[in-house]
Amino acid sequence: RPKAVLALGPLLSKVSSSDVRRILMEGIVVLSKHDMNPLSELLKLPDEMLNQQFVIILGHLNNDQSHKMRLIMARPPSPNVRREVLNQLLKNNGKVQQSFFFLIEDPSDSIRLKILNRLAAERHRESEGLLLKYLSNRKYNVSDRDHIIGCYKALGSCGSLRSVAYLKAALKERPWVDVLSPVQSLHRLGAAMALAKLGMPETDEILQRASRSYFPQIKRAARSVSFEKGMK
Repeated sequence: RPKAVLALGPLLSKVSSSDVRRILMEGIVVLSKHDMNPLSELLKLPDEMLNQQFVIILGHLNNDQSHKMRLIMARPPSPNVRREVLNQLLKNNGKVQQSFFFLIEDPSDSIRLKILNRLAAERHRESEGLLLKYLSNRKYNVSDRDHIIGCYKALGSCGSLRSVAYLKAALKERPWVDVLSPVQSLHRLGAAMALAKLGMPETDEILQRASRSYFPQIKRAARSVSFEKGMK
């Protein structure tokens, strides 16, 4: 009966044999396909190692209910559990989805970086849309320089012509407020980097014009990117 999961689950932290652990996990997967409520009860146990094993089990189940359970498990204090949740979600979905995009602001640097790397892996309309919306709102819980620049670079890697209008505006908007708002100059630099990564005739022209701008802030952002490209 599926309720046997309540007894089998805690054994995962007590066995030393990887083969036995695999058999236990396979049994839990089979039973949970009939009823996931017992497994849901086990997810409440305050045991980090067990929770990491349960996340793997949920990945093998890979249904709507297991997906919702993993999203809940992506918010606990343990970075190891959150990292395993992300691994399983990416394994099952292939790409970053709206449902777990919130991990882009995870407290762990490595989790945020993994999200950004996956977003930047290829040109993809959904990835582009997620980043465009995120950057346009400019409401971040993670506001450090590397994170914001990383988001712009990822947009440049996964984006298309659709992103050009936003990036052009971010590069050229309100240059007189940079002194009062250092974040503004950070977005300006990020936009220039994203335009360079897009590598289109349109973006090259925008950067060339920006490098001759009357405003030194715009000129500096565009030329810094041109310098980097020249060095490569």
